[in-house]
Amino acid sequence: MRGVKTLVAASLALGVAAPGWAQSTDTRPAVTTASGDTGLWFVPTAEVLPSGTFSASVHRTEADFRQGNTNVSSFPITGAIGAGHLELFGALHVVTRIDRDTSPLLFASTTGETGGLVNDFPTVTESFTGNHLGDLYLGAKLNLMSQADRKPLAVAVRGTAKLPTADTKYGIGTGQLDGFLDVIASGLVRNVEVSAFGGGAFRGDPQDISISDGLRWGSGLAFPARGALRVTAEMFGEYLFDSAVTAPAGLLVGTDGSRSPAASMIDNDVTSSFGVTWQSRSVSSSAPRSPIGGRSPRTPRPPSAPIPAAMPSACSSDSAFTRASATTSPVRCQSRGNFLPHHRHHQYPRYHRHHR
Repeated sequence: MRGVKTLVAASLALGVAAPGWAQSTDTRPAVTTASGDTGLWFVPTAEVLPSGTFSASVHRTEADFRQGNTNVSSFPITGAIGAGHLELFGALHVVTRIDRDTSPLLFASTTGETGGLVNDFPTVTESFTGNHLGDLYLGAKLNLMSQADRKPLAVAVRGTAKLPTADTKYGIGTGQLDGFLDVIASGLVRNVEVSAFGGGAFRGDPQDISISDGLRWGSGLAFPARGALRVTAEMFGEYLFDSAVTAPAGLLVGTDGSRSPAASMIDNDVTSSFGVTWQSRSVSSSAPRSPIGGRSPRTPRPPSAPIPAAMPSACSSDSAFTRASATTSPVRCQSRGNFLPHHRHHQYPRYHRHHR
């Protein structure tokens, strides 16, 4: 497997916050990940949405795998809601399509070759599946420590379940329940948002096929953290517990008559990503600073009228950072791109793969 090879062309995010107040230095921009929770791009952060606020976004992602020179495109629609220190989120892959380019489609492989079955999509038997419904991911992120509370960094735990809603007839999913558990740490350091996570991936095996579980990890940064135009750099990957996907020889038969091997070698890769995010400014001074974030839930809201100079500030000194903060208007379009074309003639952020 070529690790996690995810690319995003563009995303649209919408959200609603609490009633608006003038912008303040106790908020900073943030966005949703392709999984739906608050994060950088693909790497999550430990901050969560303030209680009662929610976010929504639409993404386009791609993942490339060595086995079969396979390309997987997905269009997840995401949503999240804040509930105290908890963030509930989800992502439905409304369209998933898989393109397998090798000829023959299925054949035995050794390390470094392009044959064999894909660990995440082992039952694909045709060169192009067409567009079909993908899997549904639901999760919760619990913030254990936040910079909104004058802590040196934010810490959270995140659990995600993959519900098998994908069309298994075409190999779009495994038809099994998967689980993911991560620990996340993040913080703001001199106007740079830094985050890292690590955790386990526990996958259900399709009938007669054994796929691998693994340890996921990743880190990333975004700067300037408070800027409308922000540069993002990430690195993430997975250490697989098994060296091969195994199945009885000839279990699967490709549309070209080729048959699947007994063992498909898989390896561990690292993916690095670089991109640019632009977020729109507020259309009016009374608009919420963030459609997917705002003040710490424990920070009192300032009055709408100007505060006389003699009055103390309504912002308490312990709210320099919000529990999760984001863009500056109730409706936000963000464009993420790169400066080099992808081989499929789309514009994506440039990725560099490093093989172990």
